[in-house]
Amino acid sequence: IVGPALVAGLLVLSTHVPLGQRVLRKGIVFIDLAIAQIAGLGVIAAGALGWPDDGWAVQGAAVGAALLCGLIWFRMPYSEDRVQDRSGFIFFFMTYWVFMSLFQGMMQFLPERDIIMKERGSGSYRLSAYYISKIISELPMRLLLPFIFVCISYPMANMNPSVGVFFAIASLQLLATLAGESVGLVIGTMAMDFEKAMVVATLFALALMLVGGFFAEKLPVFIQWISYLSPFRYSYNGCVQLEFNRPITCFDGATLVDCVDRESVSGQRAVDYLKVKDSVSMCVGCLIAFIMIFRVLAYLALRYMPYNNGRM
Repeated sequence: IVGPALVAGLLVLSTHVPLGQRVLRKGIVFIDLAIAQIAGLGVIAAGALGWPDDGWAVQGAAVGAALLCGLIWFRMPYSEDRVQDRSGFIFFFMTYWVFMSLFQGMMQFLPERDIIMKERGSGSYRLSAYYISKIISELPMRLLLPFIFVCISYPMANMNPSVGVFFAIASLQLLATLAGESVGLVIGTMAMDFEKAMVVATLFALALMLVGGFFAEKLPVFIQWISYLSPFRYSYNGCVQLEFNRPITCFDGATLVDCVDRESVSGQRAVDYLKVKDSVSMCVGCLIAFIMIFRVLAYLALRYMPYNNGRM
């Protein structure tokens, strides 16, 4: 037991130390690291208290989080000196719902493993029918709460007033939510028990978040590939591209060099400052691919792994 744990710890240390050094150099507060713990704790507490995903308590928590988020970033001016704040707002609400959906997805099949094995043994129905119906039946509520969140916090933070941009950002958020849930489904169906699933989900989610592009812009060569597996990257980059699709008011040129002696510059200058390169279409395509691939992997794990079908 000690050997594998030591190897896992060294792997986590080798990736998180250089990332942490870069984050500290940027002077970023680790608010998003706490989101993982809060999201996981919230999902566990809701399950322990018997709260359904569509319960009033869960909906109230979503509304409360949206109001809190909107108040913290309340009516941000669209100017050069608030570029980082707008970037932080985007990354926060994307991170919050990806984490929440990841842990919720992890919990979809774990509590029902014994029932699944019993029903499969009796041949009551096909596993594919159960899997698809389970996913579809929980889809509306899984998307409703993130949409309520963005409907409240988005105007409060004075984000891009274009209706088209609002729905595009909301759509990206919903895709990111489903991508996070898909990752959670894979973890929940591949793990043998709840404790192992929680450890894997927490480490996996934190690693993907740290390489998402907000904390560390230039990753060490040996972990750069991980960023291409991060739904945080594509949801954040796509929303940044949409938010800064209009000219931005200059302040003093301290953030955007092109703002010196100018009243405004292209929003693309803010996008370049944030080191965002992925196009919106690429981000949408990658998130859809995440959703499809990981949900197929979750089904295959549920069907063929020994401890899911009674052969172990």
